[in-house]
Amino acid sequence: MAPGVRAVELGKGAAMIPGYKTVSLIDLVFQPQSNLPVSAMPNAMICHITEGELMVLQDGKEFQAKKNHVWTCAEGTKEGARNDASALAVMRIANLLTV
Repeated sequence: MAPGVRAVELGKGAAMIPGYKTVSLIDLVFQPQSNLPVSAMPNAMICHITEGELMVLQDGKEFQAKKNHVWTCAEGTKEGARNDASALAVMRIANLLTV
């Protein structure tokens, strides 16, 4: 994904949520001092920090996401994240997919 950032696919299944056909779960594992550049989100998603903390830049606004912080992104939201800490950080993403 980016230097020091890797994706781990956890699973995928059918969705019962109106407007979505599939859900997938992935972990983004951030090594210390790594970052994921800002990009447009391809789909709606729910994000959750399971380990460590990240600085998140979402549509031009920055916030600190500590362990257990949860937030959402709509399709097209511009978002990036960086791990300024000396410890690993993990962002779990529930992708809400229309296909």
